[in-house]
Amino acid sequence: MSLLWEGFRYAIDCASGKGPLVIEAATYRYSGPSMSDPGTITAEELKKIEGEIRAEVDEANKKAKADKEVGLDELAGDIYTVNLEGNIRNIDHGSSRIIKRIGPAVNV
Repeated sequence: MSLLWEGFRYAIDCASGKGPLVIEAATYRYSGPSMSDPGTITAEELKKIEGEIRAEVDEANKKAKADKEVGLDELAGDIYTVNLEGNIRNIDHGSSRIIKRIGPAVNV
């Protein structure tokens, strides 16, 4: 337990203005979920959530089907914000695909 505590203390120190850090933790549950667990929801709540998710997925699916198909020249577009590798390997052996800049990075 003390090693876990030290790991999280290190993570907090890293996250305090020194950059991001990912913590991967494997856990084990000795018994199945119980209806007395504080996170348990009712069947009606679950159906409502499933309906909302289904509607969101259906809307995204409809939008994707209505959009134009991406051309082969754009398949490798905007893979990297900063391309340090040059071209990337193509699906057939020995050829490469040029990494094309399609638009500005919006998630950095």
